[in-house]
Amino acid sequence: VRTSVFSVPFIEPEVFDRVIAAAPWGKMRDPYDLTGLHQSDAPTIYAGLANSGLTERGMAVILATVSFLFSVGKRTKALREELIEEDRVEAVIQLPDGAFRPFTNAKAAILVLNRNKAPERRKQVLMVQLELDPKAQDALPRAVRQGFEDYKAWKNTPDRSHVTNVNVIRHDGFNLLPSRHIARAAATE
Repeated sequence: VRTSVFSVPFIEPEVFDRVIAAAPWGKMRDPYDLTGLHQSDAPTIYAGLANSGLTERGMAVILATVSFLFSVGKRTKALREELIEEDRVEAVIQLPDGAFRPFTNAKAAILVLNRNKAPERRKQVLMVQLELDPKAQDALPRAVRQGFEDYKAWKNTPDRSHVTNVNVIRHDGFNLLPSRHIARAAATE
């Protein structure tokens, strides 16, 4: 029996090696509330389901609203705590403001979960904050490429990325907002 905040003792979900999900914005019916009466933050449900449905070598990439990264809602914070304590979060990539305009102004982030982190990445989370270059015609693709390069290289880049120890995240109340961790790192350097 799984002990996740998303476990239902008598239901064992399918498991997957890879999960890619784009959580809908807003609230949705919570599939783990057997009464059917409660709604939860959609990114919390998607991230919880992805985590509980990964094989031991599985990875998930989840597009979520930025609020998932710092919300103090009981279920969302409990899930972030579980993901950090079990060393599942490999990277959090905060997308630039306006990344989905004209469709929505909602701020978004990519959460990378990995149940089989490389030894040098264990107990660490790469925090990346992407910004648009207003002068570049290909600003969004360029920003995403830079974030991907930081992720592959697993490096600190001033004002853009920082490898954060899970103890810092724990001390910060399991807040996963990259801009917060990057600003703190810049202030101490």
